[in-house]
Amino acid sequence: MKIFYVILTYNFPDLLGRTIRALAGPDSWFYIHVDKRVGIAPFRRQTAGQPQVRFLDDGERIESKWGHLSTVDAALKTIRKIREEHPDEREGYIILLSGQDYPIRSCRYIREFLRSHASTTYMQTEKVPYANLREGGVNRTRDAYFHLGGRNIVRIRRLKIDKENAVSFYKILRYRPSRIFGAVGAFFTRRKFPLLGYGQYVGEFWCGFPLAVGDLLLDFTKEHPEYRAFHRRTLIPEECFFQTIAANNRDRLPGPLASETLHYIDWSDTHTPATFSMRHRDSLLRVIESQPEMLFARKFDDSTQSGREILDFIDSHIQER
Repeated sequence: MKIFYVILTYNFPDLLGRTIRALAGPDSWFYIHVDKRVGIAPFRRQTAGQPQVRFLDDGERIESKWGHLSTVDAALKTIRKIREEHPDEREGYIILLSGQDYPIRSCRYIREFLRSHASTTYMQTEKVPYANLREGGVNRTRDAYFHLGGRNIVRIRRLKIDKENAVSFYKILRYRPSRIFGAVGAFFTRRKFPLLGYGQYVGEFWCGFPLAVGDLLLDFTKEHPEYRAFHRRTLIPEECFFQTIAANNRDRLPGPLASETLHYIDWSDTHTPATFSMRHRDSLLRVIESQPEMLFARKFDDSTQSGREILDFIDSHIQER
């Protein structure tokens, strides 16, 4: 069974090279989308000599912005490239990784685990409203969100005359005045979810699924262009786009849908994932020893001494198992 690693990245080319070397094997293929805003050459240098590494070229790459539909588009483009180059493959498995992920299992362990769960989709799917999210996550699709650059995102709530809407309009006029007409339209128009009878689901973007589920995501998006168009104004659409498709099409999945990820992510400190360092050594070790389905962790930064040390620790530990 071939394992297709879809990697979305924009920084840390050395870490990308290290990740690929850790996962390389005869069954491992790597399809990499590097954000179009950065040069691709450093990433190519770090993966030179790896025959099963493929990059989306400059004509295929897009600017992938945080919390924006472009992140979903980058993943879909990369999955599509896999299907174009492996049209007859039926038994493969896709793992979606960021450029700051790293395996916490050996390549052999990952291969054997996925072969034993070849038909299972590992994708967190929590029904909205979900208690762990602000406003249960209902606001993410109910309200209209406008990206003004970086992580500067504002929302427009329909027919709400309050301070938040006033500030949002001010920021749009200041930073993206061309979007003011869209904001006015959003103020007067109720957003309507385009898929009748579909429940909405949320979860972590990073997931794993059989190749057939990749086909489902591609086909569904093509068959329902209104679904993609709707999410242009959704907050963090990568945390609901695939999840809603999978959870509402269980009969089209090749096997069970496990509402969990293959990633260990530490959310204990802040509203963003912790960056692992040596102070996380014991918690990582507990996960490795007690949660056999956790194959990867995020996120890492190999530009710091402690960041490199924790990667070395993981390498030395998983080699012993």
